[in-house]
Amino acid sequence: MTECVEGLAELGELARYHYGIRLNNLGDFLTRQNQPEQAEPLLRYSIQLAQEYLPEWHPSLIRRRGNLATAYYEMDLTSKAIATLKEIVIDTSQLNDHDKESTVKVMMTLFNHSCEAKIGSKL
Repeated sequence: MTECVEGLAELGELARYHYGIRLNNLGDFLTRQNQPEQAEPLLRYSIQLAQEYLPEWHPSLIRRRGNLATAYYEMDLTSKAIATLKEIVIDTSQLNDHDKESTVKVMMTLFNHSCEAKIGSKL
């Protein structure tokens, strides 16, 4: 998979956009596999690529920042996780109903995951 992702980086602009999507997906996967240290640089680069093509309020950027915040949280870098969440821009006037619902789901998942992890660590 890594070779496929790296191959996309060498292609044109549309491929670079899709390369960023794949980096985000791989970063999310690595975080879920308890490898947030490996995920973090992929997620940061995914955000950087998305910023080249998308407005700040775009749901893809919201998801990518949510994934990066989760990786930071899993590395016990809570202040970085919070700072990353604060970078999220939500302009509901620019989102359709599906995107609004998707954005809420992403934020609720991150919030619930964070709360469960904190409660579990205190037991």
